[in-house]
Amino acid sequence: MIVNVLSDTTYVKISWIFNSEPDLIGYDIYVSNDKEPIKFNKLNSKPVLADFFETEIKNTGDYKFYIVAIDSVGNISENSDTLDCAVLLPDNISQELKISSAVFYSDKNTAVISWNKLENIEGYIVFRRDEDEDLSESISELISGNTFEDINSEKEKYFYSVRAIDKEGNLYISDEVIPQIK
Repeated sequence: MIVNVLSDTTYVKISWIFNSEPDLIGYDIYVSNDKEPIKFNKLNSKPVLADFFETEIKNTGDYKFYIVAIDSVGNISENSDTLDCAVLLPDNISQELKISSAVFYSDKNTAVISWNKLENIEGYIVFRRDEDEDLSESISELISGNTFEDINSEKEKYFYSVRAIDKEGNLYISDEVIPQIK
């Protein structure tokens, strides 16, 4: 069963609950996109013996993923439920999104992130990544302002970034920052 699909710029990480049966040889991962939503293509060349898989996505769009388990005699499980993921890739654009301030207030367990405003923007989404993780996950809805408070942050050392989407669908991505501790 797939439990999570995260996208980070051009990479998507699919995670699932690992099957502990002794004859498991691995998993095959399948994907479809919004251009051909019924056609699923296998992503891996050999069975994956792990509880996650990362792949590069080269086009903006909506994607669906599912996995199957394979045992040592070649039996294949039923398809898992599908999980959806929207991928927005950056275009070559002239505006630049920069985080202007990032402060972690240890007395409140709150990080406050601020960034510059861009022209013609639909909104901003704030992303956070643990220092032990490779991929960021969104921690905000689409917001119109240029400040976000991560209230009750569990750790002082998260990496934060901001993404903005303009009215033409272009994506802007800031660099990651670690907030200063106060």
